[in-house]
Amino acid sequence: MKQNTRKAKCILCLSAPPIPESHIFPAFIVRWMKKNAPVNQLRWSQQPNKPEQDAWKADYLCAECEQKLSKVENAFKQQIYDHVVARRPGTFRYDESVGAAVLSLFFRHLQFAMDVGSLQGSVSPARLLDDLRLKLNATLNGGADWASLYALPLDFDPQAHRYGPGYNQYLLTLDAYWFDYCLPEHDPFWIGAVKLPLLQLVFSERPLEEITTNGSHRKELAGCRIEKSGAMAIPSVSTVIMELLGDNYVRRSAEIHGSLQPLSERQVQKIRDEISKHPDPYATVFHEAALADAQIAGAEDTWVHGE
Repeated sequence: MKQNTRKAKCILCLSAPPIPESHIFPAFIVRWMKKNAPVNQLRWSQQPNKPEQDAWKADYLCAECEQKLSKVENAFKQQIYDHVVARRPGTFRYDESVGAAVLSLFFRHLQFAMDVGSLQGSVSPARLLDDLRLKLNATLNGGADWASLYALPLDFDPQAHRYGPGYNQYLLTLDAYWFDYCLPEHDPFWIGAVKLPLLQLVFSERPLEEITTNGSHRKELAGCRIEKSGAMAIPSVSTVIMELLGDNYVRRSAEIHGSLQPLSERQVQKIRDEISKHPDPYATVFHEAALADAQIAGAEDTWVHGE
């Protein structure tokens, strides 16, 4: 999808004119999806039946800011994302470039959501956009104004009974949305969710640790929190993040499952054979997701959406 806003200034530096087309999500993610998909097309979780040839683009950034963000995005790819999509267990260290790259995703998507009118909440997003701009510029310049960002690696689960069939294929789509959240005796605040293939990212105006008093849940969140420099463990868990976003996982999973024809036993066996014989195990992730969902669908009497 291409969004032509005819903006006069770059949304980040507010000075130079923007270039015509800039990806909302890094181009390397789009390339990975196209390379590993059974067909050379993209599928958005909101419209699973509509094939796309490219990711969201808009005239948002000037050439200099685009180059700055490309640099931190490449560091995010090398330090974190390559390990996530390879589903490589371990602990991987990262520097401040990762936080800058993740924050830039939320900044650009918030602007995109405002432009297409997809935001629904009781809090004005304009103040948040200004705040994200200040934080991103400070982060790119080595400042201390850090945001509450979280990263949760995801992997296939043939027993994902809470979410139902479609869950594993949802993990391989792109999805992004915003919602407001309210804590007792506090004003509502924005939470953003960007789900890349096999990686759930979360931005919150307030630390997610404030949502729970459970010590183990707070420890999980601390392990997922993106610091200026730190380490990410694969696999990781976060009860709070999955409960916070659970309704969307249920809804998207059901939409994807409802848009696809059920696999026959013959098709399931063919997929198993292709996975076992393929020389590149990373190239069969879409097949593995379909197989995991078929296993859930085959035991439909054991799962109930949202329970």
